[in-house]
Amino acid sequence: MGGLFLEGGASSASAAVTELLSIGSTCVSWIMENSLLSVVFAGCLIPVAFRIIKSAKNAAKN
Repeated sequence: MGGLFLEGGASSASAAVTELLSIGSTCVSWIMENSLLSVVFAGCLIPVAFRIIKSAKNAAKN
């Protein structure tokens, strides 16, 4: 019974990930078509990526 529940949870999680990837790729293609949006998107994304890398390095040290 527990295995059935876990399988159901895994399949719904993978379906959610697939849907998110689909939405993400649609957003990326839409952003790439608009040059102004791609500049704004890159400007927002790059600092976030650096913060994530920095926090990952700090977590690895501890």
